[in-house]
Parts: sequence; C-alpha cells; structure tokens
Amino acid sequence: MEFLRFHRDNARLVIRRISYCWFFAGLFGVSAFAYVSPAMALERQDVWLSSDDNTPDMLDLFRQPERWARARERVGTFKFAPHHVTSRITGIRNSYTALKDADAFAALQQWGIKIATEEGAVKEWDCAGTAHAPQATASHIANIAAANAMLQVVAMDEPFVSGRGPCALAVDEIAKRTAAYVAAVKASREARAAGAAPEFGDIEPYPSIPVPTLIEWVKALEAHGFKPAFLHLDINVHYLDVHPEIPFAGDLRTLARFFHDAGIPFGVIFWSGYDPLNSDRAYYDHVMDLAGRVKAAIGQPDQAVFQSWVTRSTVACSRSEPHCAKHPCSPADPPYCGEKSIPLNLPDDDPAAFTQTRLVRDVLALFGGAMRAR
Repeated sequence: MEFLRFHRDNARLVIRRISYCWFFAGLFGVSAFAYVSPAMALERQDVWLSSDDNTPDMLDLFRQPERWARARERVGTFKFAPHHVTSRITGIRNSYTALKDADAFAALQQWGIKIATEEGAVKEWDCAGTAHAPQATASHIANIAAANAMLQVVAMDEPFVSGRGPCALAVDEIAKRTAAYVAAVKASREARAAGAAPEFGDIEPYPSIPVPTLIEWVKALEAHGFKPAFLHLDINVHYLDVHPEIPFAGDLRTLARFFHDAGIPFGVIFWSGYDPLNSDRAYYDHVMDLAGRVKAAIGQPDQAVFQSWVTRSTVACSRSEPHCAKHPCSPADPPYCGEKSIPLNLPDDDPAAFTQTRLVRDVLALFGGAMRAR
C-alpha cells in the first residue's frame, strides 16, 4: 500500500508537470469547535467546472451549449489548463487555437461565466517565482484577451508543495516568493492592457500537507501581504481509503472553521482520487462518494470545483492500478483510451451517461442546491 501511495502521489505530480512541459514547449496554475456550512445552495460564482485535458467533447461545451444548459446555469467559473491557453502549442486536442476557433472564451464571457486558469507560481522550473512564472501567466492573459475575453481568476498550482519539495524552501520563503509572483503578474504589461488583473487563489493537496502546516502556510502568505481569494483542497482519496486512521472529517472541520474565520472561501476539488480508471461510471461513483463524505463532515464547502486529470485505461483493467496506465488499448476501447479523457463532459441530463456536467448537477443536488439528472 505504501508503494501505491508514493506511486499515485508521484503520478499526480507528473500529471501537473506534463501540463507545464506542454506550456514551455509552446512558449520558448483553529477552532476546537466543529464547523458546518449553512444548508444553502451554492452561489453560481462558487461552482467551478473544468474539462479533463483530452476529452473529445470539450469543444462541444461551446459549440453545443444546449447539451449542458441546466448545469451551465449553476456554473460560475470555467478553469483551463496552461496548455489550453498557450498559443504556440499545436497538434494536440483542445489546443488554444481550437478553443479560440470554437469561440470558447468569448462564449464564457457572454454567458457570465468567469474564466480561470491554473498557473505555476513557485515551481521546480521557477523556484524564485519571478523568473518564468509571471511571464507565463501574463502570456495567458494576452492570449485570452486576443480571443475577446478576459482572464479573471488564477488558481495557483500547489506552490507550497513545489516550494517545500523540489525547491527545498522554508514556509516563510515560499510565501514570500508566491506573493512576489502575484505582484509581478498584477504589474505586468499584459494585465494593465487587459484593464484589470485577475484575482489569485491557491490549490494545495491533502493529506500530504498536515492541517497545522496548511494553516501556517496561509498565515505566512498573509504576513507577506497576499490574502488568497480562495483555497481549493486537492484530496488524495485513494490514500485516505488505504489509511482510514486519518481523521478526514475532523481535519475538514478544522480547515472549514479556520478559513471561515480568516474570510477566505474554502473549496473542495471533486474528482475521483483514483487514476487511471476504465469508465466514466467508475469516476462518477468515486466523486459522488467523496461528495457524501464532505457533506457528512462540513456540509457544503464554500466552493465546489469539478476537475479531472484522470487517464482512461482499457476496459480490460477493472481496477485502478498503476500498470493499467501502460496497458495497451484494444479495439473494444474508445479511440480516446490511453488519454486524459475521464469523464466525458456531455450531456448533463442523460441518466445513462456519467459525465462531468451531470456530476455538477448531481453533486449540487446532494448538497441541496439543484435537481439530479433524470
């Protein structure tokens, strides 16, 4: 089990690193009392949607919007990966050019849905946080502006993890460099030309970062003059499943209380926590299970983020095992087998289709805010 833990943690890191490799190829994101959120429907602005990188129907979200009309009414922010907004990357599915040609960015703005990107701040390829990362984000601001839209939100991709691990920095130094990254992007020519700089929030993993350390991290950011617009928790569900002794519910309550008192929206990324998977149904079941566990612990979080990085394995692999990611696909598999295409996005209203937009509706229904797909 320990091998699986390290393998999956490394796999998650590799998934994120691959996105940034694509980007650079083209260029040259406590109280002791329990806290339960009020049982009210999440505001639209607090529901985030993101497509897996290589889903064959990502462009259809914008070309066939009627296929997710009900879910779209609930989504307030759409998040893109770095390679989705990097103009010089070609030859991949869901490239910036393809998205621009589908009027994706302009459509989101027309629908009143904020545009977000996931960006590196302090990363192994920029431990300073100011050597390459601000220029990368600034180029994405410019590319989205060229598509007749505006980048409004940046979700920083685990700066604490990269700063503490590959960069071997102390908490305070990582916070200082992260704040410097934010300041550099806000001062960039591209942000000024866009008319307004995006707001910046943070993504960090759990439980690899202990709760007291995560709280220390957020306090260090504020000490350096940067208060995150949100904190999104990336939960390693598989690790929790093989380590039931971890006090998941208690940890969530502690974090929810801390962020409530700090005035920082606390979000949860709803994803399977298992990678690879061989079907959208398997992904759906894992996400609904996570949503139930979150609800039992704290009710609904301040923000709900629907995002996937999961690879579709061959149907011959019935379990989520590391070797399945390398198992050859067969004629029985869809043509997007072996790619990051779990789950498909559309439609949002077919009970037989376990899609990302259906998950938006069904998870929100679980929290008491919408009707389930039926």
